Amino acid sequence: VTMLSESYQVFLHFVGFVLSIILVWVPFFQHFFYIILQIESSSFGGCRGKNLQTNEYAAHEYVKVDGSTGTIGITDFAQAALGDIVYVDFPDVDDEFDKGDSFGSVESVKAASDVYAPVSGKVIEINEPLGDDPGMVNKEAESGAWFIKMEISDEGELSSLMNEEEYKEHCEKEAH
Repeated sequence: VTMLSESYQVFLHFVGFVLSIILVWVPFFQHFFYIILQIESSSFGGCRGKNLQTNEYAAHEYVKVDGSTGTIGITDFAQAALGDIVYVDFPDVDDEFDKGDSFGSVESVKAASDVYAPVSGKVIEINEPLGDDPGMVNKEAESGAWFIKMEISDEGELSSLMNEEEYKEHCEKEAH
């Protein structure tokens, strides 16, 4: 009877050990494989603009131009690098920014990062639903999860931004 209980105790310790490994490592690997699958499913190795033919890129922010209005957010590549987004900080409507100014921030479970204005202008709208559901950035970074709309004050600044192909090359260099 004593040997059976010792064997049973060893078995219970083993089961506890296995469960602790599963609870710790499975979420890590799920997140890792999720990022790998996103990168593999991308035609540009994870660094691309989705459905945005008029995008221009500055580092890892994009601006989708429609007349004199720019819709600005972070790229799919940036959200994948940050991981699960948990908070987005916005400026106020009517705030003005010069190209390169930080206009907000994004926080994930891994890091926090400033978000920079790719062009100069005045904020005319913020994406309020994104404040309530910052995880949208992980699902729709370059579509529904834009951060701000800005009235572009100097359209000449657009010429200094990267196009989609240049942004792809920029991301590939960063990956190495």
